[in-house]
Amino acid sequence: MRLPLIACRFVLSLHLLLAAGACAAVHYVDINSAAPTAPYSTWATAARTIQDAIDAAFADDEVIVTNGIYAVGGRVVDGAITNRVAVTKALTIRSVNGPQFTTIHGSQVPGTTNGDGAVRCVYLTHYAVLSGFTLTNGATRTVHDDLVESAGGGLWCLSTNAVATNCVLAGNSAHYLGGGTLNGTLRNCLLSNNAARIGGGAAFRGLLIDCTVAGNAGGGGGGADQSRLFRCLLAGNRANSTGGGADYSTLVDCVLSNNTAAVGGGVWFSTLTNCMLVSNSASDGGAADYSTLADCTLTGNRASYFGGGAHQSTLFRCRLEANSASYGGGAREGKLYNCTLRDNTATNTGGGALSAALTNCTLTGNAAALGGGAGFSVLQNCIVYFNAAPNGSNWYGGEVNYCCTAPVLMGSGFGNFNLEPRFIDRASGDLRLQSNSPCINAGLNSSVPAGPDLDGAARIAGPTVDVGAYEFQSPRSVLPYAWLEQHGLLTDGSADFTDTDGDGLNNAEECRCGTVPTDAASVLQMLASEPRAFGMLLRWQSAWGRRYNLELCTNLALPPTQRFQVFATNIFGQDETTSYGDTAPQATKVRLYRVVVP
Repeated sequence: MRLPLIACRFVLSLHLLLAAGACAAVHYVDINSAAPTAPYSTWATAARTIQDAIDAAFADDEVIVTNGIYAVGGRVVDGAITNRVAVTKALTIRSVNGPQFTTIHGSQVPGTTNGDGAVRCVYLTHYAVLSGFTLTNGATRTVHDDLVESAGGGLWCLSTNAVATNCVLAGNSAHYLGGGTLNGTLRNCLLSNNAARIGGGAAFRGLLIDCTVAGNAGGGGGGADQSRLFRCLLAGNRANSTGGGADYSTLVDCVLSNNTAAVGGGVWFSTLTNCMLVSNSASDGGAADYSTLADCTLTGNRASYFGGGAHQSTLFRCRLEANSASYGGGAREGKLYNCTLRDNTATNTGGGALSAALTNCTLTGNAAALGGGAGFSVLQNCIVYFNAAPNGSNWYGGEVNYCCTAPVLMGSGFGNFNLEPRFIDRASGDLRLQSNSPCINAGLNSSVPAGPDLDGAARIAGPTVDVGAYEFQSPRSVLPYAWLEQHGLLTDGSADFTDTDGDGLNNAEECRCGTVPTDAASVLQMLASEPRAFGMLLRWQSAWGRRYNLELCTNLALPPTQRFQVFATNIFGQDETTSYGDTAPQATKVRLYRVVVP
């Protein structure tokens, strides 16, 4: 008999819950209400202030506000600062006709803006929602370094669970942080002409989604500070110190335009993914400084000193175009992987890059007084071609390895070649490789950065990585096209395993050894050994830059796979011949040597 009783209690509890949900009430606000009467449940009895309706509501209720400028009343929640509207319950506050017609007006102190008489616009607690309002003229007290009373001039949110949607936050100020808002999640909002003395002119610690952040100012983070932004536009913001658009922030699918700062015109100390940074400016880091960028475009940014596009930053699969600076027009310092640097300029050194490390990048059309493509940089697997400078048109100083560039100088690096890279259309900016480009299969696999190429395609499509930012996806030959072309061999794969010169090595083996495939006298072979006081001087025919191992056999009775043992590794090859002294005791009668390219 107890089972039916339990079932009845469960059903009764469910009915009670449904009844409680159905009891959520609506409260109305009309600044011109003729007969305001609590609980303000009709337009005829609507409250004249938003705060009165909030006070009459219960959690999960809705407050609907009609047109007007709501500039009277207020409530103190924390400290001594007054909030024009304090939402201390999980309510939805919604305007009838949107922010163009419905304004919550704070109060700023004449002469100082922020001060003891200031009134913040709105306070939102957990799970409260504000929809369709303009928040303006809000300000804070000047309590030093205080997030409760000196932050969030327009909007102060207890957490990101508090939401503002379809709102305009304009002309608000904070003595400390977050001129527009502190915390909170903002969707489809406009934050304009707000200011904070320290950081986050528009937003501090906010989550901004599909918002416009324009014309705000802060000490650091003119637009946003310590915030997360998705699909936002940050334009015309300025910072006295760092991060004109944003600092200490994460930005995804955002556009940053015409922001300014002393350092990091667009961003500083931030992480950006799939963003566009256009026409930002700073003394250092016109677009970005001390930041990490992936799949971003940096165009037309300017630094008066270092790094027109990026300074001291790490960039993955980015495009840097038409940026300018005194030093490092595209980038200065930092690391760049699978990036293109095109048409950047430096009035002094490093049109494309200065003092940077670049791997699998393409630098073309850049210009400077010294080092048109790159100055004093380390370049691996890069195309550095068609750049201009009175001294070092493509590169000056630094180290260049496995690059398509000119000039190719002995001692400047290894694996470099001077052949036109054959872009699909350099004039229009398409820097992908033609099918006969010498850059195909011409890089060094051990230097390849993780992840895909600039197109998001496989970084190694053949046996060897291509040189430059783009990987040609269907190579016909397994050998470096540059090597084949330099020796007059076909790149269609037909010559790969042919012994062109009849010396016993096919072309693939000749390529690996660094010998000439059309010269039978150019082979990898041991030359006559010479006994010396210290032991034995070994010599072999070699190529500059190759690394060799030496192996030794002292017992021919051993199985063939066990006869030779490595006794010297990583011997740097010289031009024509290389020597090595075997100083081990010559205790055995049989000592057979061979040289190997690992």
